[in-house]
Formats: sequence, structure tokens, C-alpha cells
Amino acid sequence: MTKKTQLISKFDLFLSNFNNDINLFYKIIQIKKNILEENPNDLTFRTITDLYQKIIEIYSQNSNEGYDLYVNKLHEIIKQYEKMKENKKIEK
Repeated sequence: MTKKTQLISKFDLFLSNFNNDINLFYKIIQIKKNILEENPNDLTFRTITDLYQKIIEIYSQNSNEGYDLYVNKLHEIIKQYEKMKENKKIEK
């Protein structure tokens, strides 16, 4: 339980990162996507979507139109997760 608490607190640090480092957020997303593929769960999925939304917000605040790419990626992961959940139901 302690390890889980430590991991959550470290990850919360990244979520509230005031540097708004898009590359760092994207690296975290990639790691979380790998975890999600191995073990689909709502918490990991929610973390990924939150990070994508944070990236989109950063681009929007900077009046940068690069957010379209991440909006599309967000939609893709939502579709993929729905398929993962359906496959998981079928396997049971």
C-alpha cells in the first residue's frame, strides 16, 4: 500500500507540474498507454485522458493550433479503451 501511495504522490507532482512540459507529459502518456494495454483499468485510462487534456489546454493557452493533433490522439485512446473493455468482457 505504501508503494502505491508513493507512486500516486509522485505522479501527482507531474500532473501539477507548473513547467507545463508537453514532452514530459507525452512521455508519461506513452508509459501509461503501455500499462493500459497490459491491464486495462479506469484509473490508468483517466490519467491518460487527463494528461491529454492538460496538453490541449497548454496549446490553447498559447494560442497554438498544435492541439488538434492531441485532440485526435485523445479520441483515438477513447476508442481503443472502449474496445479493450469489450474484449475484456468477452474473455471473462
